[in-house]
Amino acid sequence: MCIIIFISFMFLCQFHIEKTPSLGVTNHVNLMYCFGCGYGGNVFDYVKDYENISFKEALSLVAEVYNLEKTGVKINKNLVDKYKQSIMSDKYLELIGQGMKRIIDRSKRDFNKYYKNTYRAMEAYNKNLNQIYAVKNNITPGISPVSYPKEKIYTKAYLDTSYLE
Repeated sequence: MCIIIFISFMFLCQFHIEKTPSLGVTNHVNLMYCFGCGYGGNVFDYVKDYENISFKEALSLVAEVYNLEKTGVKINKNLVDKYKQSIMSDKYLELIGQGMKRIIDRSKRDFNKYYKNTYRAMEAYNKNLNQIYAVKNNITPGISPVSYPKEKIYTKAYLDTSYLE
């Protein structure tokens, strides 16, 4: 059996107006797809459409921003500077921090939910075990008659350790 894990990120799509993220980016296959408007492609398609430039120019822009091999196509220096600054801008870092906070909060919530359910299940299990032990050893809850010797009550209910063996 093979399990493949896809790590995806959701962003606001730049090609239509929206309030909730609908542009999914999957790093496993390096593609993106917007569930709102249907836009999809890779990083070069995104830069080409967002900046309204040719594919060659988009390729050169990405290469220059990340200091990769030059393609020989002239690129506007302001455009390169804009992308270089946006890579680690404060807003970008803030968005990453918010995303991580959401992940941590969701993990805490899920853990607490699981813990509470597990704790309740353990309580119910222990209660059932105590009831089974009481029936097996003829221990009934309630008030004992006054004539019943206290020594036998304490011995039977509290000092009997045979069930531990």
